[in-house]
Amino acid sequence: MNKEEKKEYNRNYYIKYRKKNEETTKKYYQDNKEERRNYQKEYSEKNKEKIKKYNQSLSGKKAHTKGQWKFIGLDMDNFEEVYQRYLDTTHCDKCNVLLTTGEHCKTTKCMDHCHYTNKFRRVLCLSCNFKEKRQPKYNEDIEVFLARTHREQNLAEHNIKENF
Repeated sequence: MNKEEKKEYNRNYYIKYRKKNEETTKKYYQDNKEERRNYQKEYSEKNKEKIKKYNQSLSGKKAHTKGQWKFIGLDMDNFEEVYQRYLDTTHCDKCNVLLTTGEHCKTTKCMDHCHYTNKFRRVLCLSCNFKEKRQPKYNEDIEVFLARTHREQNLAEHNIKENF
């Protein structure tokens, strides 16, 4: 078996058994939570400088950003493209103010995304992002948006009646 054939074989093997491996890994982590937590704590204490250096590197910042975006539910299908757009954007796509990073202020760079489809829309300043918060951006979102708004209004009315 030559190098290319072996690479193809390994790729197919990985795809074939990926689900099983994920389940096995998940079960292991669930069964060994305390042991894993202790290991991570020890590793962090032993390697503070190494971790600090990595977190300040470009790849560390990228990994941190990807983790944050995953946590808030952003669609990661085209992460590389969106991340590069995020890095390249220097001005708000709505009001054209110069964007800042670091401390939170009105001009802090933010990812504008649809909270129903989790799709990235554009890069905005914090001020514009808060103003955009409850407005649907795409036709397919409008029905979902209106239904959710209607449900929230009904719930609010129900809570008001219930409290009196």
